[in-house]
Amino acid sequence: MTLSIRPTTADDFPRIVSIINSQETEGTTLEGMLRSEQLRPADMPHFRLGAFDETGELVAFGTSWRSPQMPTGCFGLRVRVDQPYRHRGAGRALYNVLEDWVMNQGATRLETEVKDNQPEAMAWADRRGWVKEHHLFESTLQLTDWAPADWQHEAVRQAEAAGIRFAHLSELVSGDELYRRYYDLISLMMRDVPAFGDRPLPPFEMWKKYLTADPHFDPANVIIAVDGDTWAAMADLQVMQSTGGMYHGLTAVDRPYRGRGLSTAIKVVALQHAKAKGAPYVRTNNHSANAPMLAVNRKFGYVPAPGFFTIAKTLPKLD
Repeated sequence: MTLSIRPTTADDFPRIVSIINSQETEGTTLEGMLRSEQLRPADMPHFRLGAFDETGELVAFGTSWRSPQMPTGCFGLRVRVDQPYRHRGAGRALYNVLEDWVMNQGATRLETEVKDNQPEAMAWADRRGWVKEHHLFESTLQLTDWAPADWQHEAVRQAEAAGIRFAHLSELVSGDELYRRYYDLISLMMRDVPAFGDRPLPPFEMWKKYLTADPHFDPANVIIAVDGDTWAAMADLQVMQSTGGMYHGLTAVDRPYRGRGLSTAIKVVALQHAKAKGAPYVRTNNHSANAPMLAVNRKFGYVPAPGFFTIAKTLPKLD
């Protein structure tokens, strides 16, 4: 197969979306991809390439980027090859050009993800100097027949008896204050999340711009445990674009409130909310080092699925 490598344009996005959706449990949409392109700050380095066959068909694409959450000198890099065209040199060709590009940007570190049930992909990365850093597990809870067990109801009752009330973010604040309080809460809660706690959120205005432009963000899907004036815990839910299911992103309890069963209680409230909204399932990811939350999820009945490794590569500095 003779390949040509060139930057992609918006005309290539439908084909890129098709490749992504053929490889992901939860895919993306053309609208979402176009929105991301429009929102990306002009000063944020980003490079996307396509590999095209003799007929002009896009058979693979690769992307490299930098975000404010990354350490100095760090870039992301990802290559996707359509299944029928694998093992024919497209991925290697894209990777080589992208790595040259990031090194010319001054990159000293690369990061990406590899599914843990694709040993051939990990072997491909291993040959190029990538190493595993973290392991995240995916799991799903079907909500059709789910109902809280007695011990789950008891966790909610105990929290409420201790003065905790559960409210939606939209019930607590509104307007600009909603985004500022939510941003500050996530910043606080993320500090203990394995693999992510040492990385700040994007600057507030950038974060708010992305959130307000996301048609799937609904502050009514963010559950807060409130103790007086203190926000003690949170659980956020996001509607999945393609299936109507919900992704359960962050379940977190502030340090002074841990050890009281609050993570169980707020998870019950969140799952009841998702079921009431008609979500057929809830999906989440947990770090392998987060044993307490993994144990909670298994006890709830979440069914494990293949997860992914985060992997990294150190690059030599150009003279």
